[in-house]
Amino acid sequence: MANMGGEIQAVPSVYGGVEFRSRLEARWAVFFDAIGVEWYYEFEGYKLRSGWYLPDFYLPSVNNPDKHSPVYDHPQAFYTRGLHVEIKHPNYFKESGWDDRWFEFGQAGYSLGVICGMPKKAFRGGDSIYIDCKRGGGEDYDYEFQFCPYCRNKVGFHHRGQDKRVCGWHDKNDSVPPHPNEDIRITNVLSKALSHRFS
Repeated sequence: MANMGGEIQAVPSVYGGVEFRSRLEARWAVFFDAIGVEWYYEFEGYKLRSGWYLPDFYLPSVNNPDKHSPVYDHPQAFYTRGLHVEIKHPNYFKESGWDDRWFEFGQAGYSLGVICGMPKKAFRGGDSIYIDCKRGGGEDYDYEFQFCPYCRNKVGFHHRGQDKRVCGWHDKNDSVPPHPNEDIRITNVLSKALSHRFS
């Protein structure tokens, strides 16, 4: 719905007993449930140099590999704090640019995924970015949620279908598994997320 100034307003929505500020955020909560990852909405605020910052979601198990993973004991294991996620409307980057707090958050030692729009199989053209605390807040583009092709259960957030990175096996195994987008589970997850009706 638009206000008198013509600006589109977010529609608050309830899912799982949680009231979200927007229907888009609630849709992503459905996605996280369907893909099987634990999530917390507006879990904790962080005091940065520029002020307070409150990410939309915290996913403690994503990008945090199991103990059997070859990267578990890596000295630069940025995985240990899980993944924070910021959800924005589809044209956010074009209309509003980037928020400097995202990079300050990464420099403080946290990893952040910023996603524009609805859940989908592939994000291209800069619709999703990853602020990597391992690189001191550096960014990369076109990240997606993947199932690990080896353990078949772990979920990660990685670049353009590089599912071998989910548990860190890309450094240890040169075999090429099926692309995660061909995994029927991803299709089912998206179907559940996109078809859910909110009351």
